[in-house]
Amino acid sequence: MIKTYGRGSEWRRWDLHIHTPGTALNDQFDDSDGSWDEYLTEIEAADPQIAVIGVTDYLTLRGYKKLLAYRNQGRLQNIKLVIPNIEYRITPITKDGKSINMHLLISPDDPDHVARIEEGLTHLTIPRAGERVSCTEDSLRRFGYTLRP
Repeated sequence: MIKTYGRGSEWRRWDLHIHTPGTALNDQFDDSDGSWDEYLTEIEAADPQIAVIGVTDYLTLRGYKKLLAYRNQGRLQNIKLVIPNIEYRITPITKDGKSINMHLLISPDDPDHVARIEEGLTHLTIPRAGERVSCTEDSLRRFGYTLRP
């Protein structure tokens, strides 16, 4: 028998549900540049080290794109894989009156994956108040202003 690996399984830490500063509905940060620096430093210094993260935001890639910009500047180089995770709250409502959370994790292998995901999000719509609101930041923001001027 030929051994491909010198040792057995190696456990690596994955966290596929990490919200960023400025995330919609779950912002536990102040979204300042200092907050981002602290946030990235905490991930880089995690012990045990994190190998893979899923950057989570509701309906958009806003936090993922910002994190990628920091990564392109040299941050989070110890993270082997960063995956976009788009979170949705859908119906039916649970017996506790809460929406069901659904997560869409998308492979980042395509170099043009951000543009392709955003193009796909234009086709994903939410029927509200007689119109169809696409899952783009501009459409969601405009819709939000109609709910809370």
